Amino acid sequence: MQKHGLVRKRTLTAEDLREIAALAALCREREGIEVRLLWEMLRSRSGQVTNDFLYYEDGQLLGYLALYSFNPRETELTGMVHPDRRRQGIFSLLFRLANQELRYRGVPRILLFFDRKSLGAQGFVQAVKARYRNSEYRMVRELSRAPLYVKPREGIRIRPAREEEAPLLTHITARAFEMTEDRALLAETTRDITSPRRVTLVTEVAGEVVGLIRYIDDEEEAFIYGFCMLPEHQGKGYGRQTLAWTIEHILRQRPRRIALEVDTTNEGALSLYRSCGFEITTTFDYYEVPVS
Repeated sequence: MQKHGLVRKRTLTAEDLREIAALAALCREREGIEVRLLWEMLRSRSGQVTNDFLYYEDGQLLGYLALYSFNPRETELTGMVHPDRRRQGIFSLLFRLANQELRYRGVPRILLFFDRKSLGAQGFVQAVKARYRNSEYRMVRELSRAPLYVKPREGIRIRPAREEEAPLLTHITARAFEMTEDRALLAETTRDITSPRRVTLVTEVAGEVVGLIRYIDDEEEAFIYGFCMLPEHQGKGYGRQTLAWTIEHILRQRPRRIALEVDTTNEGALSLYRSCGFEITTTFDYYEVPVS
């Protein structure tokens, strides 16, 4: 039986994932638009709540919206519509359903994020009166880049994090990113350490943990995130040492491209990433809107 109309999903099948990937590829090929899909999360939905909304006509996927929940105060949202079916109300319908779901959960705020090149997304955020928050660059280090070498420094050790270090790493993350050190952040840190497809590494200097770096270990791409140093240890070269070691470690495991995202105003991080072979490929704009 052909799929038709709206479909709400708590988990995604292999067929669902293939259809979503094909629609994202079509948007990229036809319009040069990058849809930020967190595949590791899509493949491992908990099944407890509805996070994925799909729209079909005669068996063809024409619209898709995904929710990503990282904390109870807001949920990130992105999506796409077939290039030939824009301005026909498909995404607005998906958004209304997602809004209802979040209202039921008691989530107060939605964080929309889209490729800046998407004219449809720009029109949508204006229509819902979303407020601009910030922008991030997606940066990629391709396999064709020359090998990176940084001379090891005495006293610096980079190693896998241990589960019992989750409170310490939560504290470092909160201080480095000026976040609230709460139970939600602790739970996220613990998940990152214990998840089979995520890797958390820590940087020790003279036996003291001063920073950490994480990456999602996907087949075609390793995605670096949560990279930070304690403020009092920034500017000492520990970050570059950590990043270079991590790049070498990833490529030694399995050669593939490496990606990350960084705030467009973070000049220090941009300079570091460029010096390590990363190039900007996409700009994602973030907008916030209250759940109505």
